[in-house]
Amino acid sequence: MFYCTACRLWLGHSRSLHPGPLLQSEYQRRKYEKHTVVDPSERLQSVFHDPSTSTIRVEVEKALLAGPMEVDDCGRVNFLTLSQAEGHRYEWGVQVETQDLTKVVLSSRADLRHEFPEASTRLGCQRCCLCGSELFDAST
Repeated sequence: MFYCTACRLWLGHSRSLHPGPLLQSEYQRRKYEKHTVVDPSERLQSVFHDPSTSTIRVEVEKALLAGPMEVDDCGRVNFLTLSQAEGHRYEWGVQVETQDLTKVVLSSRADLRHEFPEASTRLGCQRCCLCGSELFDAST
């Protein structure tokens, strides 16, 4: 289920990013490495074009404060934003798709929260499940 920014705020879902370092746990450092360095042994991997934490931090803040929200099949709350720090999807180290979103997952746990590039085309045409406003029209 997807929610626009206005509806997610109305529902009380707002997250702020801790003012300290982007990477606060060993788990986050491992996820950062996975999403910034292409590894041919990974079956599926999305990698940011610009691996600097300062660039990625801007995308995370945009997603947490003003992006649409997704509640996935497991009830986890994720946030998205159209990305200026786009990336690419790789399969076994081979580039297969451009990514134009930043997705922030596990947002309720500061030590597990992490981000990665995602493609709006993989999400298809999405509308807010409360108000019906269009979030993504990436069905092509």
